Amino acid sequence: YEAVETDGNFTYAPDTEAISNAIAAIVTDAKGRHDAEMARRQANQEAYDAVVAQLDALQNQLDDAIANVEANYADFRDAEAEAAAQKLITDAKAAARTAFEAVATEGNFEYAPDTEAISNAIAALVTDAKARHDAEMARRAANESAYNAVVAGLDELQNQLDAALATLAEDYADYRDPAAEEAAQQLITDAKAAAQTAYEAVAEQGTFEYTADTESIAAAIAKLLTDAEARRIAELDRVQANQALYDGVIAQLDALQEQLDTTLATLAADYADFRDTDAEAAAQQMITDAKAAADAAFEAVAEEGVYSYTPDVEAITEAITSLVPDAEQRRVDYNTNLYDQDIATVDHLQELFDQAMADIKAVRPDFEGDANTSNVQEMIEDARSQCDEELARVEEEGLYEAPAFDAEQVEAAIQAMKDNAISGISDIYVDYNGEEVMIFTMDGTRHNKPVVGQVNIFRYKNGKCVKTFVNK
Repeated sequence: YEAVETDGNFTYAPDTEAISNAIAAIVTDAKGRHDAEMARRQANQEAYDAVVAQLDALQNQLDDAIANVEANYADFRDAEAEAAAQKLITDAKAAARTAFEAVATEGNFEYAPDTEAISNAIAALVTDAKARHDAEMARRAANESAYNAVVAGLDELQNQLDAALATLAEDYADYRDPAAEEAAQQLITDAKAAAQTAYEAVAEQGTFEYTADTESIAAAIAKLLTDAEARRIAELDRVQANQALYDGVIAQLDALQEQLDTTLATLAADYADFRDTDAEAAAQQMITDAKAAADAAFEAVAEEGVYSYTPDVEAITEAITSLVPDAEQRRVDYNTNLYDQDIATVDHLQELFDQAMADIKAVRPDFEGDANTSNVQEMIEDARSQCDEELARVEEEGLYEAPAFDAEQVEAAIQAMKDNAISGISDIYVDYNGEEVMIFTMDGTRHNKPVVGQVNIFRYKNGKCVKTFVNK
């Protein structure tokens, strides 16, 4: 139209058909698109619903599995595995929803959950719980069996200990060791307590691995009997050794008693007048006291200890052996005293004789002695010899008996000797009795003193005659 505004003819004709077709296409195309969209949406909805249905079924399976585990394996549920299985479903549902929403305006719903994995996870909840249950039951059974075996072993040791204690009570009542018995019992008690503690420690998990030291316990039980037997033997040895020592001491003291009795018999027989009853009683008391001490020492080790009493045998022996020598000494002293007295008398007679001789010489200076002086001197010397011989006789035994000389008669003889010598009478013999006597031999010869080896005739002043063989 603008092109022909100044010239030319308006010849334009529109393509109404094309326009009409285009207009018609608008409706048909819109409807086609609507129908296609509706079909897409329907297909997506159905596909989504199918996925949700699958997941709901899996959810039911999960719920059933959890209920099954709770009912049958409550102590062996795996909360994390259950949560993981639930999460698989939840995540799958969320993923399905997201995928469904993502194709709300376009596209096809193509999400496919891993139902196999979810189903396997659900099935594993039951199988794994059962496996844990079975494993736990097996563990518990094994632990209980092991624990019972330990307890049975300890019970057997307890029986052994009880039997040992019964044997000790019956056969070794005096040789028991209560501390060792208590220690052996404590070993068993402690072992049982330790086994119980170890068993309780694996109540929920773990393996019972406690092992009682049965060898040491058995050894401790056996040792109760062996030690008791050793103590019995040792005690028997101790008692026998003590008895032997005691018997030895008693034997010593019995021997000393026998020695004392023999000594007392000797004293009674040989030294009746010279006994020291106090010393004898003291010696007897020493033996009596020693025996009492030996008995006391023996009784003191009746239950324990070693007999160690030793009597003073040397002192007792000395006390016994001194009785006879002491009595002998008293006998000797007694004899010596009597001898000394007699010798003193003889010495006195000798002094009298010497003085008489001095008196004679004072009157008769040329007097050298005569038969009478010789006789009197012989009388004194004979008296001394008799004393010496008597003392020699009782040197080993016996009592000193005074010799037969009469000191008064000797004194009278000394006086007669003196008187006769001073008066000039010298042929008169004076005998032991101080009597004047004339001496003749059998041939009629007169002598002034006895003739040895012959028969002498003694004629006394009163006329009496006596024949005597003189041998010394």
